[in-house]
Amino acid sequence: MSQGNHSAAIAERGPGTYTLAVDANGSLPDAETFRAYHHRLVRLAYAGANMTAESARSSPPDPGRSDTFAGDRKAGQSVLGPAERRFIDWAVPKIPEPIGSHHLTMLTLVWSVLMVVFGLLADDQPAWLHAMSVLVFLQWLTDSLDGTLGKYRKQGLVKWGFFADHLLDLLFAGSIVIAYSFMVDVWWLRLCFMVLLLITCATMAVSFLSFAATNRFQIAYYGIGPTEIRIGYIALNTLVFFAGTSVFSWGVPVVLALNVAAFVVLAVQTSNQLWRIDWETNIDNAPR
Repeated sequence: MSQGNHSAAIAERGPGTYTLAVDANGSLPDAETFRAYHHRLVRLAYAGANMTAESARSSPPDPGRSDTFAGDRKAGQSVLGPAERRFIDWAVPKIPEPIGSHHLTMLTLVWSVLMVVFGLLADDQPAWLHAMSVLVFLQWLTDSLDGTLGKYRKQGLVKWGFFADHLLDLLFAGSIVIAYSFMVDVWWLRLCFMVLLLITCATMAVSFLSFAATNRFQIAYYGIGPTEIRIGYIALNTLVFFAGTSVFSWGVPVVLALNVAAFVVLAVQTSNQLWRIDWETNIDNAPR
């Protein structure tokens, strides 16, 4: 738009930001031209407000949305993963309506307490090892179904479920190690169990910390996941029942060594992965 010797235009400098550009002589438009610009800016502002309101109505803000939260989508695949998924998809629709995903999640607390109690009882009566195996199975069942049930029922407990589920998983893993420690009398074996508990917690922490840094949650490595580990516990209970607790004298050091090796490998791999991500992200930005 121009008037007389003056020329000016409304220029957009950013979303919702406009400036008045004057002519090459540096002269400002006269009052009539200013009024014309003013009316145009009012119309632009009104149109922008309507667009903003319409956008807000069509997609209202929801702080609880999990569009970018990947904790409910596990990476990696275990050997038994496909069969486990088929069972979960078959079983979830058959769960009675009053039972919610949070009920199944909190049952791990019950299984953990009972695991410690059964470990104490198994010290005198090895038959309680079978009860411990039943608890391992029950914990697998409720832990496998809770997340899918929450999605099936649209409960929306995605982040709470991630927190509570894995916190209680850690508690249950610790309760198993504590239960086994009651069955040995030699001090160095009890020490091995305590170190095993520490390594178990540290290994789980690798997955959680990696997820915090990458938003990629992985708990299955090299085809081995929580389900395969649970089967290992049941096999161990069966072996101890028939062979006696003497197997702990050589079995515990072997299991501890394997767990330490797995922890070191996962920790080093994760460290290298995160280092590479940081390096590639920063490669053209700043010196190191």
